[in-house]
Amino acid sequence: MNNTEQTARVEELTGNNLVYWTKSGTKYHLFDDCHSINKDATTEIFEGSVANARELKNISELCKFCENKAAKEQEANSTNEFQEDVEDVLESTYQ
Repeated sequence: MNNTEQTARVEELTGNNLVYWTKSGTKYHLFDDCHSINKDATTEIFEGSVANARELKNISELCKFCENKAAKEQEANSTNEFQEDVEDVLESTYQ
C-alpha cells in the first residue's frame, strides 16, 4: 500500500490520521494502549500521522492487532446505531 492508501485506511477505521509507534518498532498502531507497544521495554511512544511514521521511522505497515480491534469497534458501533434506528422507528410507530 502506498502512503495515500494507508492514510485512507487509518481514517476509515478511526476517523482521523493519528498513529503511534516506538523507537524500535516496525509497525504503526491505531491505539496507544496496544499490547505490542505497551511493554516494559518501551520507554517512549511517538504519535503523528501515517506520513510522519513513514518519514521519521520508515514505518509503512499497520499493526494487525490494532486493525482488527478498530474494525470490530467500528462494526459494533454500526450495529448499535442500527439498533437505535430500529428502536426509534418502532417507538414512533406505536405512539
